Amino acid sequence: MRVSSLFSEAWRNLLTGTVRAGLLGTVFALTLSTLTVSDAVIVDTLVKEAQDFQEVGASTITVAAPAAISGDACEALSQTNGILASGAIRSTSKSLSLSVLPRSPVPISEVSAGFSAVLGVQPGSAGGVVVPKDVVLNSGGPDEEVLKTARGDVAVAGVYLYPSDGRRPGLGWAILDPIATGQIFDECWVKIWPWSDEIQSVLKGVVVAAGATQDQATQTTQGQLNAKLGTRFLGEDRYTSRVTRYAPGAALILGFALAAVSFRSRRLELAARRQDGFSRTDVTAQSIIETLAWVTPAALCAWAASTVYPYLVAYGTTVEGAGANPFIIAIAGVIGAVLGAGVTAAIVRERHLFAYFKDR
Repeated sequence: MRVSSLFSEAWRNLLTGTVRAGLLGTVFALTLSTLTVSDAVIVDTLVKEAQDFQEVGASTITVAAPAAISGDACEALSQTNGILASGAIRSTSKSLSLSVLPRSPVPISEVSAGFSAVLGVQPGSAGGVVVPKDVVLNSGGPDEEVLKTARGDVAVAGVYLYPSDGRRPGLGWAILDPIATGQIFDECWVKIWPWSDEIQSVLKGVVVAAGATQDQATQTTQGQLNAKLGTRFLGEDRYTSRVTRYAPGAALILGFALAAVSFRSRRLELAARRQDGFSRTDVTAQSIIETLAWVTPAALCAWAASTVYPYLVAYGTTVEGAGANPFIIAIAGVIGAVLGAGVTAAIVRERHLFAYFKDR
């Protein structure tokens, strides 16, 4: 039978409602949408939790050894895979009074060049101090480029946020003064992502063994800037073990079942075609064409629903980029439906026409 004739027959069945494309397409679209959106919900939740974990400083590890941290070694950690930024800091006895708050001096800490990046700040090329937003707001200056102090104007190279969200206090009201890296500091801060327990083993190398006394070596401590959200992020484990990882297989099975049921109810019609001279290949091909007419729009609707979802909840991250697989789920559903239609149509036998008639 010519291909054009197969499409013509399929078109007539669609127009007359024999295929029940509207009903089947709606059921299939709802089924696939449930699977794709469920996967998107789980993946986007993990993405949001990962963003929150980093934003509150939970992914920042601190290594403290008073007067025993190598600034060069600490800065070099930023070249290690899995470490986004690293920098050293040491306390000083110095402070600076703001013009509008002369009785509330702001303590000054000296930091290495990379410390600002740990706080999410890229200092300006002109140089200057790095300060938290609260200091800028209380300085009385017209902008974020200059601090009005009792000693005159001080250039600001960068401004960072340091809210009281569970992170270690101290830098919410402070001035950070970048100095030469090749010096000894009190602490090394390291921003790790993705989270890895193995990376923490390299942090011990920032302690200057030769320059540290035995007492200083015993005082070396390692901590987390903010443990409010837990000591480590288990997003990767939760992603690989999520229940919706089986969604493509479920879509394949459900698509197969839906198409098989729809054509099983039309066995009498298919057997009559065979008696009219249609070959098994013709019947199977026409059944697949009719199935594609309702599974394709349904799959597109499901894929679109899962793609739009992240923007509706204001995450703004595409589910594909986050690791969800709506396209694979939709394709699996289409393949399942095509297989279901093809197999069911192929096993219909002309000699069973009267049995199908009695069982209708």
